Amino acid sequence: GDFDNDGDTDIFLVTGDGEYHVINNLRPFDVGATPLNAPTSPTLISPINGETVSKSPTLLWNENCPTTSNHVQIATDVNFSSIVFDKSGITTSHHSPDLLDIQTYYWRVRGTNTGGTGQWSDAESFITEN
Repeated sequence: GDFDNDGDTDIFLVTGDGEYHVINNLRPFDVGATPLNAPTSPTLISPINGETVSKSPTLLWNENCPTTSNHVQIATDVNFSSIVFDKSGITTSHHSPDLLDIQTYYWRVRGTNTGGTGQWSDAESFITEN
């Protein structure tokens, strides 16, 4: 019932002395709504694998499913043990970091939504120009 007359269904606790306390207000929701799963791995679009780019390349990817934010990593090795750029909370499907010139970099992306954090994309490489 709605014991505090605020339009919500209330759950309450009755104590041993007969006192009751509202412990939760339930708001209506769509019981047919499907819970969101963690995002699938994004698809890297640009730069394409092995491409030579500027020192501030625009990284583009396809999220493949709804995300609330993205996490981008750039490293100087394919195993990502030497990460030079690590940023989460990116709310777009593109980003432009500042990097060193004449260097091979590897990059990957993963998304997050209310269902959790997804898997990393396959890593791809690019080379910065002088």
